[in-house]
Amino acid sequence: MGYGVYSLSILAILSIVFGILVCFWGYRIFRIVLGILGFILGAYVVGALAFHLSGGSYIITFVAGLIGGVIGAVLIGVVYYIGVFVLGALAAITFGSFMVAAGGHSMPVVLIIVLAIIGGVLTVIFQKLVIVLSTAIIGSWGIITGIIYFFSGGFYSISLFKYPGSLVRFGGIRFYIVFLFWIVLAVLGILNQYRQIRRTKRQRIEPGTGG
Repeated sequence: MGYGVYSLSILAILSIVFGILVCFWGYRIFRIVLGILGFILGAYVVGALAFHLSGGSYIITFVAGLIGGVIGAVLIGVVYYIGVFVLGALAAITFGSFMVAAGGHSMPVVLIIVLAIIGGVLTVIFQKLVIVLSTAIIGSWGIITGIIYFFSGGFYSISLFKYPGSLVRFGGIRFYIVFLFWIVLAVLGILNQYRQIRRTKRQRIEPGTGG
């Protein structure tokens, strides 16, 4: 039990740290974000499969998860547009699941697929804009997920990480506070990323400045 709480605490801290980096510097470190995203997805899919096939062996699950993570990171890093598509799809699902849950409904699989396709396609077409929006949304949600873990004793952390719409369980004023905090963080992340983009453009136009 103690080991499980310790592991979740580490996961929550990593979620906050990774969330800050992605939210405020997502476009600038986008290649790194793709690599981490690929590792997480690969580790989750392969690890979950190994867990079921091995009858719940944690050692096999851990090793398989590492292997799957490395494969996922390499694939997304090499095939750039797949990574871009996946990022947009995750951002669309994250925001969509919350909006549907806020209306008192659960999100059907068909809607998840539709949102994933729309978000992924838009990110590939309008890369700069949607990459900034997607990283700000996902990053700010990572920050919130980690913070909520410590304030709620971990009761909501896993469900929030997998399904953002479960935030609706908070109810009352807490629901609106967390939602407002999410929006404010995302907006700050978007503004900071565009400020970095403009600064980079100025440095390219005026390479002698600051030297």
